[in-house]
Amino acid sequence: ERLEAEGAGQLNDLAVAPDGTIYATDSATGGLRRAAPGDAALEPWLPDTPLPGANGIAVSADGGAVYVAHSTGIARIDAASGELLPRLANDTRETLAAIDGLYLRGTTLYGIQTVANPVRAIAIDLYETGARATSVRTLLSHHHPALGEPTTGTLWNDRFLILANSHVARLQPDGGVREPESIRDPVVLSVAASD
Repeated sequence: ERLEAEGAGQLNDLAVAPDGTIYATDSATGGLRRAAPGDAALEPWLPDTPLPGANGIAVSADGGAVYVAHSTGIARIDAASGELLPRLANDTRETLAAIDGLYLRGTTLYGIQTVANPVRAIAIDLYETGARATSVRTLLSHHHPALGEPTTGTLWNDRFLILANSHVARLQPDGGVREPESIRDPVVLSVAASD
């Protein structure tokens, strides 16, 4: 099935709520889009509250909260009311900015932080309300030889699977790939994930 997204700048990540509602980020506009089951289009959602660099997105298990990684942190949105917390409170000394892929299991967010130095995969433990980060753990860092340009992953059983070398920076505006002869086969790394 195809959903139109008229006016989208750069659709990036998406997440599906338990009821089948699709949420998507638009990194170019900082916007969010949403489509309920049966809708024909991804319509703008909360158009007056842009999140610059909106990227990774995750939905809570009950569908009540949507988390969006953006340039300066992670926003939390109440799915029913649209109430926005622009940035999670952060009890740690770690940055929650510039996360690409974002995933949620229980009260732990998993993210791939690509702009941070060093590049790393992290686990962010949340307070029970889901509005405050209580700890940040590095699961995998740039020290791993296969970790080139990670952007995305998935949670599977008790593991966090990470695409270690996306080569996304080599994509050209015309759809070509810069230096295609040097692109390696995809590498997926697996680290333990726990709630």
